[in-house]
Amino acid sequence: MVQSRPSLTLPAPAKVNLHLEILGRRPDGFHNLRMINLLLDLCDTVHLQLKPSGLRILCRHPQVPSDRTNLAAKAAELLLQQIPEPRPGARISIRKRIPVAAGLGGGSSDAAATLRGLVRLWRLSFSEARLRRLALAVGADVPFFLFGRPALVEGIGERLKPLPPIPDWTYLLVTPPFGVSTAWAYGRWRASLTKRPKLHIIKNLKNSGHLELSRGLRNDLEPVVVQRYPVVGEVRQALVSLGALAAVMTGSGPSVVGVFKNPHQAGKASKSIRQHFPACRAVVTRRWRAP
Repeated sequence: MVQSRPSLTLPAPAKVNLHLEILGRRPDGFHNLRMINLLLDLCDTVHLQLKPSGLRILCRHPQVPSDRTNLAAKAAELLLQQIPEPRPGARISIRKRIPVAAGLGGGSSDAAATLRGLVRLWRLSFSEARLRRLALAVGADVPFFLFGRPALVEGIGERLKPLPPIPDWTYLLVTPPFGVSTAWAYGRWRASLTKRPKLHIIKNLKNSGHLELSRGLRNDLEPVVVQRYPVVGEVRQALVSLGALAAVMTGSGPSVVGVFKNPHQAGKASKSIRQHFPACRAVVTRRWRAP
């Protein structure tokens, strides 16, 4: 009888930014940010299987590379470099449910799940601090996915603080049928596009009232993306008119998240969005909680 090799299957949840504020450009070309990030229960699945040596990555999604440009592969290779010879191997299979290049962090989430899973599969003893440094080397969003809970994220993504309790809202994610390059969006950003008064974002999030919540959501990349893709702004306005407490583009877009009091309201809004924006994908989801 042939014995199967040890394996692990992990969820890789989507991310939304309820607040994305650009504080300025750094000398290294990155931007200093202040963000409020949540994880949603819309998840990719990462399956890891132990191999004697070598790395192989598989994903059937046509827009996701199955080579070293995949962030999960990059994460695995960086982790492997930390291990003395003889080094183990793994087969990494990714099943995509999170829209690609949509501002939801799917690739970064897959990378974080890969890091976390391979540490277990390869039986490594890595501190959280060391793992987080590796995560940052993979990509700016990856440390947040390792953190795994609602957070105030600052710097380029390396400074994380847990948020105070957030109401149990329901989220309606609307994704137009095109991707937006993160590098393009940040490259087009200018401070003059987003000069607005600073908000006490944590205080706003603790209050679930309509006015405070509406003022608490902000994405400094939204004007850049809306200028080129007006449908993003149209979707956001539609969500508010359909009863969302607030709505905002997430990440570098084009996905827009509407915040609703309950699943019933979000479900009704989802039906209307599908009628008025038939090319868009609309998904009702809740905040992800680790099992």
